[in-house]
Amino acid sequence: MGQPDNEPKLHFYDYWRVIKSHLGVIVIIFLLVVATTAFVTFTMTPKYESAAMLDVTPDQPTIQLFGRDYAQGYDPVFFRTQLKILESKDILNPVIDRLELVDRWKKKYPTLTKELAYVLLKKKLDTSQLPNTTLIEVAIVSEDKEEA
Repeated sequence: MGQPDNEPKLHFYDYWRVIKSHLGVIVIIFLLVVATTAFVTFTMTPKYESAAMLDVTPDQPTIQLFGRDYAQGYDPVFFRTQLKILESKDILNPVIDRLELVDRWKKKYPTLTKELAYVLLKKKLDTSQLPNTTLIEVAIVSEDKEEA
């Protein structure tokens, strides 16, 4: 029928004895982790994020079929195209000019050109479509609160 259980069984008291005997090491490791976390947190540069939601819908002509109007269905290629357009030079270069980002960022990057400013801005930009919606989120992360 059943085989006898020859493995020793540990009880709560056995675990407590092990923890108690190594309590000093456990406390030191805990304090090191807390101190390291606090140090890293306080030395990090703060980052600010701003986001906007866009409702993007294609101009969909209705299709007449058997005397009834039908709208076309969801087109995932349309939304990927819109995301790429938002990240394009045609959209971001006027933003760079309007906010004078080349002049602002020259303090940090002395050899900055408009082309490099575009690359930096594109890295800071995050565009994504919210699942199962026609909404596109455009977010930007910056170390400068006003810039974000």
